[in-house]
Amino acid sequence: MDIVYKNFDDLLDRYFLERVLRPATKTSYRSAVKALCRYNFNKNILPKDITRDHVLLWRQSALFSPENPNGISPASWNNYVRHLSSLFAFAIEEKIFNFEKNPFRKVKVAEPRKLKKVFTYSEIEKLRLALPTNDYKGQNSSSFEPSWFWRAVFEVFYQSGIRQSQLLRMKLQDINLEARIIVLSAEASKTNSEAILPIPNPLLPHLSRLILRASERHFNSSDQLFNVNRFSNRYNKSVMDVDQVQAFYRRLTLKTGIKANPHKFRHSLATDLMNRADRNVHLAREILNHSNIRTTLGYIHPDIEEIRKVLDLREMDAKKNSRTKSTEN
Repeated sequence: MDIVYKNFDDLLDRYFLERVLRPATKTSYRSAVKALCRYNFNKNILPKDITRDHVLLWRQSALFSPENPNGISPASWNNYVRHLSSLFAFAIEEKIFNFEKNPFRKVKVAEPRKLKKVFTYSEIEKLRLALPTNDYKGQNSSSFEPSWFWRAVFEVFYQSGIRQSQLLRMKLQDINLEARIIVLSAEASKTNSEAILPIPNPLLPHLSRLILRASERHFNSSDQLFNVNRFSNRYNKSVMDVDQVQAFYRRLTLKTGIKANPHKFRHSLATDLMNRADRNVHLAREILNHSNIRTTLGYIHPDIEEIRKVLDLREMDAKKNSRTKSTEN
């Protein structure tokens, strides 16, 4: 006898019970289901009643086009499909539904390949100069106080390319200055695996200062290390969160005119690693903690000047070969 699921929430609850997923991953599943339910093919439709035609009609109405300027991008559509396909595959495997085929199978669309947005080094220098070297006092205090803390945040993202979630989950015990390593927890990783990163020379003084200030404030080893709330009276939160990191980068963007965010630093590091002459794909993959090496390979950008040289040489070689043949004749 089939289990009757009244709605998608029931199905999600069962799926989450069977799978060990991070909170952010669960949110992604709920977002995909919410997007599906927004499509008004049937207000009271149950998961078991979804057909391939429903999915194709939803795709037709959801994707961006000149006729649908408010539509979603191919990347967003494919993200929804990945989650919904996994959800329905689970339901079919567990015989919750009697589907012959997954209705979300082979409904992804081609995504235009865009170059990742990265920083130039001159932009990095401009962003650094925008951060004050000393904290101000009084009514005209800087919005970047404490300056030493926000400079540490900036340098960690630039020097290590870690994810925002990894910075916010970092504990005092995760930094070993003697061994010069950072331990990144599995909980904050998309690959659900712990990672160890070396501390490069330019980052060492910033982390050393942060550890010293944390010790002065009697941090426990398991305390959140990057917690501006414990270093400044400007904030009234107990735990540093995503909003505070995003607010910092919004202020920095407003001051410099350079769009800055944590993931752009990650793209920049990945691109720099993959564009080196001694490119080591496997090393780059380890540093970036990618689960799939194809993700790392996606950061290989064409060198326009090298392409120009090849095209110029083609013309020169053609002329040279033409003169050689004329001489022989």
